[in-house]
Amino acid sequence: MIQKGKHMNEKSKTTVKQVFKNLGRLYWMTKEHFGWGFLRFIGGISSALIGVFGSWIMGTVIDVALSGDFKRFHSFMFLIALQITLRGIINYVNPLTGRRYSVYSGRKIRTLAIEKINRLPISYYEKKHTAETISRLANDIDSLQEFYSDSIAGIWSFVPSMLISSTWLLCSIDPLLTLICGSIIPIIWFFVGKISIPIGDTSKNVQKSIAEYNSYLRDFLEGIHIYIAFAMKKIFASKFEKACRDVVEESLKMSRMRSKAIGLNIFSFIIPQALAYGIGGIFVVNGRLTIGQLVIFANVLFPLLNSIRQLSGSWADFLTQSGRAQHLYELLDSPEERADGEDFTDNPHDTVIEFENVRYSYVDGNPVLTDTSFKICEGKKVALVGSSGSGKTTVHKLILGYYDNYGGIIRFYDKDIREWNLKALRNQVSVVTQEVYLFCDTIMENIRLGNPQASDEEVINAAKAAYAHDFIMEFTDGYKTPVGERGMKLSGGQRQRIAIARAMLKNAPVLLLDEPTSALDTKAEYYVQKALERLEEGKTVFITAHRLSTIINADEILVLDSGRIVESGTHEELINRKTKYYELYNRQVFEHEGKVTA
Repeated sequence: MIQKGKHMNEKSKTTVKQVFKNLGRLYWMTKEHFGWGFLRFIGGISSALIGVFGSWIMGTVIDVALSGDFKRFHSFMFLIALQITLRGIINYVNPLTGRRYSVYSGRKIRTLAIEKINRLPISYYEKKHTAETISRLANDIDSLQEFYSDSIAGIWSFVPSMLISSTWLLCSIDPLLTLICGSIIPIIWFFVGKISIPIGDTSKNVQKSIAEYNSYLRDFLEGIHIYIAFAMKKIFASKFEKACRDVVEESLKMSRMRSKAIGLNIFSFIIPQALAYGIGGIFVVNGRLTIGQLVIFANVLFPLLNSIRQLSGSWADFLTQSGRAQHLYELLDSPEERADGEDFTDNPHDTVIEFENVRYSYVDGNPVLTDTSFKICEGKKVALVGSSGSGKTTVHKLILGYYDNYGGIIRFYDKDIREWNLKALRNQVSVVTQEVYLFCDTIMENIRLGNPQASDEEVINAAKAAYAHDFIMEFTDGYKTPVGERGMKLSGGQRQRIAIARAMLKNAPVLLLDEPTSALDTKAEYYVQKALERLEEGKTVFITAHRLSTIINADEILVLDSGRIVESGTHEELINRKTKYYELYNRQVFEHEGKVTA
């Protein structure tokens, strides 16, 4: 569960430089689609110029009509028709180009995010809640996608074009009236900017509080059976209510900031309008302006002031999107799993896996493995046993190259794992774990994950070998049967046999089994054990086992205790020594007999 950290309390400062740095990177990430952005940019400029041109025509035609010059009047009617036609074309083209730029840019960011996720080490996901990552992929990217088009259409094209062209036209009509009407705007704008600065920090807090809310929601939906069974509805409701309250508080805080900025900005819109009509009317009476010029002035002043208001609003939006971008960059900038190394597949060795004085600790600093050493030779079945928390699963993760921050040496085919290309290494290994994850797809496609190029016939043969074909054919849709979310439509034993079929289809020479039968009943375990026996044929097998009865026939059993291999040998050898393994085995026998007796 995500803990509410210092980010809700710390008052980090968002600088103007940081805002533009965040947004500059945002645009640069989608530079290949800026052709559409450029078209929208030109469209924004065109829209502004046509708008100013239209206001000038409307005011001038009034003076022409009052002068009685009907020849010029007819010419201006043609200009009015041209202006209307151009505006119609622009209003059609602009949304089209803007939407394409927005959609393509959003797709690019999502692609970058997914590619990044594929390159992240397993340690990232062990530290981050799934909902936090989903929040970045959904909420942040959706908002940033719309920002692409809106910002190009507004702050970078239409607004500056409107400001320049409108100011030029107003000054050409009457510089004094322009100065009077515009004098109030910088003062108000200064205060709006001061109010808007904290919005960026608040926006980041909003995104983080939403991620926390999503984490609680995901935990509840995925753990609904536990919540119901343990009558935890009130506990969840309390946590959920607190998460909702945090989202509301941060959202309202940002809303108050934006409202203050917008409310103050209204004065920069109303006051100049009042001055234009009041003083402009006096100028008309004094003969300084014509009626048409006053109409032009008023009509152009309105979009000019609206552009200034958009400029203030855009700055607030810049701050908001900068916060969202920063939240996304935390994902994109996370350290990646290494992609270097060589493929030693063509250089097999009698010793397949070797640990030499391996030491490993998790983030809390508590050692999990301390000077762990062992060898697994080709074609052998080696079992690793030990009490819960002794580090058995960690050993498997280290073999798969999930962690780099370990001490000692781990060799695969007599080559240091740090020298291996991780993809090539993992291609040599099939994994079957206690907790089987099936994707929300059909049985056929879940098995085919072992070899995406496999034919339907090969998938079916793998299922038959895993003793899964018979129960699959009992379903109405057979191999086309959807397994549901996380495979919940299947029983534990059925899911396990699907996973074994997947491993069979991969047909890797090394097999890692992580307590594959510990959560199964006797009947399910029987079929899974038979499937495993077929899977293990011709393979180098390394199995961690909770049920010691399942590894009696192993070529070698390693006993892990307090991060060290304390003894090794066959089942009979270890039983005869009457040490740690003897204690573990007899304890399980006693517990089993006690349960049977009970």
